[in-house]
Amino acid sequence: MPQGDVPGEMYSPTQPIPTKPPPYGHQGVSVDDLIDFTPALHEEALKFVQNYQIGPIFTPPIESKPGGKIAALLSPGNQGGTNWPGGAYDPVTHMLYVFSQSTVQANSVVQPDPANSDMRYVSGRAGVPGRGRGGAAGGRGGAGRGGRGGGRVPARGARVLLRVLPSADCRCSSLLTGY
Repeated sequence: MPQGDVPGEMYSPTQPIPTKPPPYGHQGVSVDDLIDFTPALHEEALKFVQNYQIGPIFTPPIESKPGGKIAALLSPGNQGGTNWPGGAYDPVTHMLYVFSQSTVQANSVVQPDPANSDMRYVSGRAGVPGRGRGGAAGGRGGAGRGGRGGGRVPARGARVLLRVLPSADCRCSSLLTGY
């Protein structure tokens, strides 16, 4: 399992990963996912992704620091993958149909301004106003405030430089075979 770099955090050396049914959605981010429509676009994507940590599914968030990597690119992101609602079962074919969404999310933490938060780390990006030390409000609540409850800043350009993934589709799997 990929290990994180956030001081004081403990990471599991293993993570149970289901093998049946096999993954039907996009998992993890690698250089193979970068746009390659033209050599120039691919080079731009390679240059862009050097600022981010990429890896397989369950790649942990990183500590964002000025001059260092900005964030870890995760897929599926918090709004991606499959969730409980909305499935349909066909009793004749024994197929289960579920909604799946492919997303990429930038995930990182920063140290907050001690005047605004008693937490060691909060969700955010180094150097982005309102997100931790070095230009941070680092408050205690509400989306976008960088404190408890966090706030996210998208990976600008990631949507353009990653290959076009279907943002949502319907997937099916046989309940008899698991495939």
